[in-house]
This record gives sequence, structure tokens and C-alpha cells, in this order.
Amino acid sequence: MFTRFTAPVCISPLLRSFMRSRFKFYAGWQVLWAVTLSAISTSFAGEEKAAASFAYFDQGARAGKPQTVVFFGGSLAAGAGASNPNVTSYRALLEGHLRQAYPAATFTFRGAALPGTGSKLGMFRLDRDVLVNRPDLLFLDFTVEDNLRGTDRQTLASYERILREVISEGIPVVEILNATQDFAGPAWKHLGPPRLRDHLELGKLYHTGVANSLSLIQNFLMNNLARTRDQIWTGDGPAMTDEGHRFVYLAVRLSLGEAIQEKRICYVPRDSVFATEYKNIFQFFPGTFPLPPGWKSAAPLRETIAQADSSISEVAVCDGKDRDITKPLHLNFNGSFLGILGEATTNGLGFKIVVDGKTIHYATTPENDVWPTRIAANDGNKFFWHEVARHFAPGRHTVEVSPVFAPGTEGELRIQSICVAGMDPEPGPSASLAK
Repeated sequence: MFTRFTAPVCISPLLRSFMRSRFKFYAGWQVLWAVTLSAISTSFAGEEKAAASFAYFDQGARAGKPQTVVFFGGSLAAGAGASNPNVTSYRALLEGHLRQAYPAATFTFRGAALPGTGSKLGMFRLDRDVLVNRPDLLFLDFTVEDNLRGTDRQTLASYERILREVISEGIPVVEILNATQDFAGPAWKHLGPPRLRDHLELGKLYHTGVANSLSLIQNFLMNNLARTRDQIWTGDGPAMTDEGHRFVYLAVRLSLGEAIQEKRICYVPRDSVFATEYKNIFQFFPGTFPLPPGWKSAAPLRETIAQADSSISEVAVCDGKDRDITKPLHLNFNGSFLGILGEATTNGLGFKIVVDGKTIHYATTPENDVWPTRIAANDGNKFFWHEVARHFAPGRHTVEVSPVFAPGTEGELRIQSICVAGMDPEPGPSASLAK
């Protein structure tokens, strides 16, 4: 089980068994308390919030009520590796299963997957990509993109924040815990990667459905000598073959069925474990504000930034042709996390970032202080997302973003938003972009 400090602590099987028994003892009054709170709590507008109950979803679907289901995640949720993502991905298989299991219901399925991005960007996408759809069920898949070997509490803070917000809206959640092939087969360790273990523990704490595909795959590999990891994963990354996607589908189907059978109710503890790190978030859109010389507001390239946020009508653009007059973007903010989202193009300009007078490097080995936005012509990702820093000291900071103009080349830097988060009550900017 994780701690309130840094890395999770491994628990012996005997202690884990004891904890499970204690958890079941407490789960009864926790669920009763959650139901009681749900029954008596109302919003300021007088709208009553329902409990995040799998039984409610099941009953509504059986009664033929319209159901909205959202898949929120990264590459695998988008169907990475599947021969036909609309047919053979785990998402497509789950859609078919739900339609077959509930023939009277009318389903609306929403894909909110953004390849290569994890729960950090996810907490900024949540309102527009998930909650606006008012889903009846959410599948959450960020375990691989959140760095399987990671043990930092900041990434767990963004993931837990998503859980708290979704469940507080009365939406039951099924966590989908995937892994890469280096954690399966002969090299597999019983406890699995740290991030997967932490997401598993958060699932227990919040009473979510937990679909652990790694456990299912490992059991299969150990008992079917004719099968290898290469038949399940397409390479070292998260992408899976059709057979791999089917394993994920089976794990999710079993988890969802168990949660429905138990009439499980997702639960939000009064105190978070990690989420306080990013208690408040703010997404600032510079294209909607007065800009310094050399910058202009422009319509986004719809085929690109729409993947990340289709609701934005303007982005801040700096053209290499205006290099002689271009000034940096300046922004003051409260918080400990800083990320930048924008449009990636084949002639994208890189940029440098200075926070509180100190250059923030994109990479340290070898040292490189230019953050890239350029992509290859055949690259499927048409946006860039850079997590500049996740653990500034809490408080006020100043950030400066300067485009890098390579000699003899033209191009554009297209910034959609600057994302900040922290414990401060007002993490947003407090000054104009222009200095």
C-alpha cells in the first residue's frame, strides 16, 4: 500500500490478507455513509447528486434508459496497436459487449483518449472531454502513460484528483490497469510495477472497478507455453496486438461484472492521499488576451488541436518572419506544476522556458534547453504537451516563454494553453502576458 510520503511500500501477502479483511469490515459503514451523504446532499442550485453506483448504471441500462459511456485515457484507450481500432480494440469490444448485454438501452460512446498523455493533462481535460458529456459510466486508463516505474506523489495527485471529481459527480469508474511487456513473462515480479500497484490501491480506497489486465496476461503466459509476449504487445511501448486488446477487454468485462454484482458504490474519502498537491488548477489561454509584439491570435489548425481540445477558438501564434520584433510571453502564477499545450507542425519552432530567472531544460543528458514542437510529416500526433515542472515550491512564480529561431529556417510556435496547478487557493495568473 502506498504511503503519504514518496514511494509505495510493499506489503507481505499475510499483511495484505489482514488488510483486506479490515477493509471489508470498514467498507460497510463507508458505503452506508456514502449513500446517506448522497441522499441528503444537494448543490446550491438544488440539484440532487446521485451516488456513483454500478447498480444504478445496470438498472438504468436494463430499463432502456439512454446511457453515455466515456473512455478516458492515453494510447491504449485510443486503440494503439489494434489492426482496426473501431473493431478489434478493447474499447470496440466493450462497446459491443454493452450493447449485447443491454439490448433495450441506447448507448452513446465517447472517446476521450489522447495518445502519449497521462493524468497530468487529463486533469485539465476532464471538464470538457468527460464531465460535459454527463456520463453514466467512465473507463479510466492512464496507468501506462503515468510512468509504470514512477513513484512520485505528484503524478498520483493528478490521477487521484480525477477520481475524486468524477465520483463526486455520481459517475461510477472502472480503472483499467495496463502495463508493457517488460513486466510480463520470465521477468515478471509478483507485485508488478509501482504505478500499477498505486492505482490498484487507489481503486480499493475509492471502491472503483479495477481491471488488472497484467495479472490476467501473466497467468495466461505462465500456463500457456506456446504463447509469448510478442503475440500480445507490438513492441516495447504500450501498443497491443488484437490478442492483447482482447485480454484487456476480458479483464474489464470481469471487473465491471463483479462491481455490478456486488452493487458497488464508488466512494470519495473526506481526506485525499495525494490530491491536495494539485487541489486547484487553472488553464490559461493566451490567444484570448492581449499579446506582446510578434504574437497574434489565430484560429487553430482544427485537424490538430481538436484532438486535445475542440472547444478552443484561438491560439497564440508566433511566426518566424517576425523574429526581429518578437518579445517573450510573460506570466505570473501561483502553483507548483506548469505545463504547456500547443499545436505541433512540420515546421514548428522550439522554445525556451525561464522560471524565476532560471532556465528549465527540456533534457539534461545531453543538456538541451530547447523544447520541441516540430513533428515528422507522417506523425499521427498533431499536438505537443510538455510538463515543464511538477514540483516547484508552492507559491508565486514568473514564467517566460521565448521562441527559438533557427538560422535560415521559418516556422511557427502555436501555444494553445498554459496549465498550472498547486495547493494555493488561486493558482491562476495574476499579470498580463505582455511585459
